Amino acid sequence: LTSLITGGRKLINRLFKKPLSGRVPVTTHQAASPSASPAPAAAKSGTARSETEVSPATEPPTAPAGTNYISTTTSPVKVVTGPVTPRQQLKLNLDEFQKEFLNRIDQPTEKDKVFKDPAEAEAEGQLLISKLKEFGVDGKLTAILSGPMVTRFELEPAPGVRCSGIESLADDIALALSAERVRILAPIPGKSAVGVEIPNKVRRTVYLKEVLTSPAFRTLDSPLGFALGTTITGEPYCADLRQMPHILIAGTTGSGKSVCINSIIMSIIYRSTPAAVRFLAIDPKQLELPIYNPIPHLLSRTTTAPELVVGDLTRIVNIMEARYSEFAELGVRDITSFNARCEEMGKKKKPYIVVVIDELADLMQRAPTEIEARIIRLAQMSRAVGIHLILATQRPSVDVITGLIKANFPCRIAFQVATKVDSRTILDANGAESLLGRGDMLFLPPGKGEPVRLHGCFVSERAAKQVVDLWAVRYLTALLSEFLPEPEKTAQEIVQRDLVDVFYHPHRTARGRKLDQLKTILDEQTIDNLLVRGYYESLEEEVAAKVVQSGEESTGSDEFDALFAEAARLVVLHREASVSMLQRRLDVGWARAGRIIDQLERAGIVGPHAGSKPRKVIIEDAEELENKLAEIAKKCKRGAE
Repeated sequence: LTSLITGGRKLINRLFKKPLSGRVPVTTHQAASPSASPAPAAAKSGTARSETEVSPATEPPTAPAGTNYISTTTSPVKVVTGPVTPRQQLKLNLDEFQKEFLNRIDQPTEKDKVFKDPAEAEAEGQLLISKLKEFGVDGKLTAILSGPMVTRFELEPAPGVRCSGIESLADDIALALSAERVRILAPIPGKSAVGVEIPNKVRRTVYLKEVLTSPAFRTLDSPLGFALGTTITGEPYCADLRQMPHILIAGTTGSGKSVCINSIIMSIIYRSTPAAVRFLAIDPKQLELPIYNPIPHLLSRTTTAPELVVGDLTRIVNIMEARYSEFAELGVRDITSFNARCEEMGKKKKPYIVVVIDELADLMQRAPTEIEARIIRLAQMSRAVGIHLILATQRPSVDVITGLIKANFPCRIAFQVATKVDSRTILDANGAESLLGRGDMLFLPPGKGEPVRLHGCFVSERAAKQVVDLWAVRYLTALLSEFLPEPEKTAQEIVQRDLVDVFYHPHRTARGRKLDQLKTILDEQTIDNLLVRGYYESLEEEVAAKVVQSGEESTGSDEFDALFAEAARLVVLHREASVSMLQRRLDVGWARAGRIIDQLERAGIVGPHAGSKPRKVIIEDAEELENKLAEIAKKCKRGAE
């Protein structure tokens, strides 16, 4: 045995220490021999090398059986052994980007910078005093504050005049002054005066650019800082979502709540990259938020199907719990401390997550118990891990905005509502019924008892689309830089021809003209690589969860059932998805039918469990189902390889 080992060592030394020449042996086995992998110099230095050079010599070596030969020239041969290139990080020159951002949004004109004439405001004030005297209310004007939409007259009542007597005259004052609506603040918080707010006859629009370029927004050092609008005196007003920590928005149709959501999103993506902030957008109305699908900040494309919202909120809850576990391992309490510790250790920071729901009433009608439970859980616990909620509804009734939701959303924004009851539901006070609409709002910050009247920023659909295209070009350039020599020109052409949705929503457009147009710009292999990789980058918490889940799936407990395809065709054909139906049609037991239903839900063929209501069948027709089954089969084959 000793002689055999000694002879083997001599043979190995003679094979690999002797200079090579003429032919380089390349083994055909998948697993290389341990003695053949490192070079002697690399072994001495102890450093891993991604490339090694093999120089030619004079005598060919004696190679073992099972070895193919490749003829070489006099130049060195590079053998690349490095890992696969990861996803390219988005590199952004923030100053240059912000300049282009400001050029693409709506620009205020000279007419929008003109305020009310002081002489006209003073004449209206004297008219107000004379009308109040007709109703037996004496007092004097102490200040006149004119803004973009309203003018506030501050009145100091005479001794013996009660505030409630002035407040009850709102309709009479509106009639006497020919005003649309009059709001009376009796008294003004912190002042010994009563405020009478009268709409301007000529109202100007407040644009987002005015607030983004103001010193108030520039000094707000926060990745979640956003522009709300201006006060009644025309001063820019900004806020920080980290201090809210969640926002509840209510108002009738056309009052400006969707524009407010757009201004919040636009303000955040103006200064924050996807590495700092991510969004989850839910819009059952399918009107406002799908326009933001091309930006890289989204966790996934905007959810428009109400039956999928429970799964999305469950996804955020799982991320929250995973972050709490990571924070406990490092011994930190919140995301600020965690990111500071990560910066010291050289690790990647955690991004903030903002969940935006544009219409809560539609969701509460579908599955009120499940959605309310998840919203309350997130509202109570998610602030510390950097997850914030923005909820909007046009019906602020008690069955939509329940007591538990109101208790966990101290920050509220009320636009124009129909009745005083709706105003008290959202603000716990009257006043929202007297607003003018078109962005006129009452903002109630957390910790304050009285709301602040603001005039919201205006963001047009054209401006939002141009900003989204700007982000899409930057992101596609980073994605295509791995495959193309000039990715920026190609990215601009893809965005200009409106073909970006092929990457994040291939099931809707793959059978249409957009995929054919995209093939004229990119080759099929590049398109397949981008589709397999996915448009949106996954969070580290989700990647870790998928690794754990894949380990569980390898045991065979989560594989697709042999009757999965047949069950999917039955469900789509009969437009019904239930365990009892699969029992009857497939002649299987209760447990197996339940597992098949769960697999159909994970595959996106049926919706989640909705209490006593039947599951919704998401796939519309047989053609879409066959494409879905082919995609699942391809993924299973790729996973097996």
